[in-house]
Amino acid sequence: MGAILFNEGLVVTVIGIVGVIEGFRLNRVSAAAEEAYGPGWYLLLLSLILIICGLYYLSSTFKKINKKTEAEEAFSLYGPATFAIIAMCFYSFLLPYIGYFLSTVAFLLAATRFFGEHSWVKSTLLAGVSGAVFWFVFEYLAQIPMP
Repeated sequence: MGAILFNEGLVVTVIGIVGVIEGFRLNRVSAAAEEAYGPGWYLLLLSLILIICGLYYLSSTFKKINKKTEAEEAFSLYGPATFAIIAMCFYSFLLPYIGYFLSTVAFLLAATRFFGEHSWVKSTLLAGVSGAVFWFVFEYLAQIPMP
């Protein structure tokens, strides 16, 4: 049980580190193309946040290992980070087929339901509004064309 929770935190941290490396690479490519702001800065920021969250998850894992009950042990085999990574894989798979907006809404709907919202109406509204806000921010404010 504790090893699985530890592995989830480790995976999240490693994904953040890979994102930082890729962000620096994208910044070099953007600099070579003489672009003021490339996609690397966005990736760097999100990857740093991911590293911080992964390290926090790792540190909190050690505190929670001794406090688990037997019912929680069964659920911990497939913890929240595992489901989030699986959902992101489905999101990445759906993106080219159904587009940015619909795949984002589907991902956010699944995430809100999984992480505790019990009302379908609230989950659907939250996913729809959040997807529209993300699309508006990227498409119009940042002028990044979305698929």
